[in-house]
Order: sequence, then structure tokens, then C-alpha cells
Amino acid sequence: MISDALRRARMSAREAAERTGISEGRWRQIASGYQVVSAGVYAPVRGPAATLARMAAVVGVTAEELTAAGRPDAASALTDG
Repeated sequence: MISDALRRARMSAREAAERTGISEGRWRQIASGYQVVSAGVYAPVRGPAATLARMAAVVGVTAEELTAAGRPDAASALTDG
């Protein structure tokens, strides 16, 4: 959802990460849902609610969309934020 919104916003991951205050690498990990631990080894990544809320705000994802995607914690952080 975040990656789709990033494309719709016509923004690079680098720019979005900068606006969010996280590294581009961390943005990509959270958006993809995994990180590479070593060659061929992947670990799941679940971004903290506050970080995901900041990412959503930058690319125009709503609290309702976050809730529908199973992240009511991030939706709450977005509306409280």
C-alpha cells in the first residue's frame, strides 16, 4: 500500500524517506515488509506504528486505509499525530 501510494505521489523512496526522517534503506524495508539478513536470507519487517504513520502521511495514505490493511495502531498514530 505504501509503495503504491509512493508511485501515485510521484515521489522517490529517497525523497519520501527524507521527508519522513528515516533512511532510504529503512523506508524500503518497511514498505516491502522484509530485510535481507544475508545472501538469500530474508527476515520479516513490521514498522513501528509511529514510523508507518509518518510514512503514510508523506505519501497520502489515510487512517482508514491503514486500518483496512490491518494496521489500526498506525492509523491511530496518524490521526493522533
